[in-house]
This record gives sequence, C-alpha cells and structure tokens, in this order.
Amino acid sequence: MLSNQRNNVKNDAAVIQKMILSVPYGACVECRINGNSMEPTLKNGQRIHIARVHAGSLCPGDVIAFVLPGRKRIIIHRIIKHVVGQNELEIVTKGDANNQDDPWIVNRSMILGKATAVFVNGSWASINALHDSFVKALFNKFRHVMMRYFFRHAVRTCQFFYKA
Repeated sequence: MLSNQRNNVKNDAAVIQKMILSVPYGACVECRINGNSMEPTLKNGQRIHIARVHAGSLCPGDVIAFVLPGRKRIIIHRIIKHVVGQNELEIVTKGDANNQDDPWIVNRSMILGKATAVFVNGSWASINALHDSFVKALFNKFRHVMMRYFFRHAVRTCQFFYKA
C-alpha cells in the first residue's frame, strides 16, 4: 500500500494512480510504503520511487505497483513468474514477507509501474541491490551453519576411524 507524503495524500490510491500515470515513461513518482508485506526489502514508512514502465519490460524479481479491480489501494509486490493467460501475459506476484504467492493474477492493465529505489540511511538505493544483499546475507548464514555441521560431523567420523 502506498501514500504520498509530499502532497499530503494518504492512502488515496486514485490520486496516486493518476500521479503515476500522468508522468512520461521512465519518470518516477515518490511515494511512501504503508504496510509490511514487502519486509525486509521495503519497510513500513520508507519512501520509494515508482517508475512508469512498459509492462512488457518487467521480469521475475522486479517489484511492481499495481491496482486490483474494485480495490482502493495500490499494492507493491515482487513478480514471481509470468504465466500465459487468455490472449495476454499474466503475472504472479508475492510479497517478500508472505509465505505463499498472491491469490490473484495481475494483467498488464493493472500495472502502474516498477519500484526502482528506496530511501535508506539518508540516500537512495536500488531495490534490486537491497534484495540481492539480503539474499546474499541469508546464503552466507546458511553456508556458515552448514560448514559448522559438516566440520563437526567430519571430526566425529575421523575420531571413529582413528581410535586405537
């Protein structure tokens, strides 16, 4: 969910949607995250840039802003995969903090733009770079735990074989 603090617009998806769609392709609109579904990549209250992009340029792993029909909020979630729907490409999304894919399918007409940057520690950072560093930290933690396990197991095995 988004809000735009600069213009004192809070949770008004229609106004934010008009702002994003009024800028030319490639231009950005600054908004504020309102929700926890994208943690740890995007935290509640952080400022982000939403760039207007062509839907055909989006890939799995990109974070997109979209509006579901009949809903009054903008959703920011990550693209998990593309699926072939009736007459067009459809997108499966998921929040980083969620355990399962979203129950809806996103089509091109629902997409407002791509989240490109987030304001962290006094400067703008690429959202993909933040996600990559989180995945790398998670992998390093897993590797450390596995190495400790294998080292202990190897030491026990060696002690078993070399007992006199």
